[in-house]
Amino acid sequence: MRCNVWIRPALLWKIGVCLLVLTLSGTAYADDASVLPKGTWRFYIENQLYLPIKERFNKDGHAEDVAKDFNVDLNSSVFADLALVEAAFFLPPGTGSLGNSVVSFKWDIKQLYLSPAYGLTDRLSVGIIVPYLWQKNAVSANLDASTATLGINPGVPGNIAPLGFPGTSPPTTDDIQNLLVTQGFERIETWSEEGLGDIELGGRYQYFNSDPFLLAFTGGVRFPTGKVDDPDNLVDRGFGDGVYALLFRFQQDYIRQRSGITSQLGIPEPGSFLLNTTFRYDLLLPDQETLRVCDVHNPTCPDKDDVRRNLGDVVEAEVSGSVGLFKGLFFSPLYKYGHKFKDHYSGDKSLDYGALADETRYNEHILKATLSYSTLPLFLEKRFPVPFIASVTYRDRFAGDNNLFKSRYIGLVLQAYL
Repeated sequence: MRCNVWIRPALLWKIGVCLLVLTLSGTAYADDASVLPKGTWRFYIENQLYLPIKERFNKDGHAEDVAKDFNVDLNSSVFADLALVEAAFFLPPGTGSLGNSVVSFKWDIKQLYLSPAYGLTDRLSVGIIVPYLWQKNAVSANLDASTATLGINPGVPGNIAPLGFPGTSPPTTDDIQNLLVTQGFERIETWSEEGLGDIELGGRYQYFNSDPFLLAFTGGVRFPTGKVDDPDNLVDRGFGDGVYALLFRFQQDYIRQRSGITSQLGIPEPGSFLLNTTFRYDLLLPDQETLRVCDVHNPTCPDKDDVRRNLGDVVEAEVSGSVGLFKGLFFSPLYKYGHKFKDHYSGDKSLDYGALADETRYNEHILKATLSYSTLPLFLEKRFPVPFIASVTYRDRFAGDNNLFKSRYIGLVLQAYL
């Protein structure tokens, strides 16, 4: 990642004065109560590189295979038409099976966040967060036909009959893939796509500024610019929620540092520190979306409808710090707790819309550690021509529930101010 910034000499002091005021602010991923000085632009870029994701948290908070729902006995609970085969050939209900699916997923995700911001006044800044995502699900899908009691027979209606019936052959992986296609699904195979996520636009007002405390409120709107999950693709992932959301954030800072230019700029000197608490509330607005109306752990159900939905709101509480280690070098640990409330769904058909809401409430616990370096102290000493901040972050969602990915990533951040 490279960022080149051309700066006129007359702007250098102004840049130096504002550069670290927003070291951790202006995005939803690390907050503080600072705002930009009036007339100042900030450009922020973050690249999040996820480590391969193979596990998720179940409803009890235990880690499990992210493809667990796809490793099942392929009976009438998966393919409803197999019940008709059982009845036609006088088989006991539930005994007809095409074998067991053997499926694995490996998710590779990269996320890029661009966030320009501008100081309207010395107390009010506005900005935008534009996410762009690259997502890939490396899929292995096979069939274990050793337990199958049914097979493929082109000579009977529906092309499925008991093994041992004349003309019936054991099912293959392609047979199962073709059966999915006839029911309106895409093949279960490796999927990859890139695209824009949900864009956020908002402003931050610093309503209290008195040493050693800073207090601010941030409000904004999230727009449904990201592509949503395809109900006919069982292995894809959406780029956004598909709904508008109103965003509310409250930031509180406690700064312990001797008076001077570095304290004014928010740069922790060796031994000095900043503590922040941030509270967030995302109010998700109702909408309508085409969905498969089925149990959360039965992705192959045939029922599909335009569903009215009200996704559960999200609340988060975060505590972070920043401590100076050496000149220009500082360390920032962070802990975040998040909770999402239960979704609500309704429609006009005789379907179990309530099943869509199962396991939509979740909790998550996240740890982050960030090491940052700024050239601003050297710039103030006229020993470096351009002030900037470079950061590297390790983030771990170490606990959660209700199907959240068990995920980790490395984040690279570069910030420049004009």
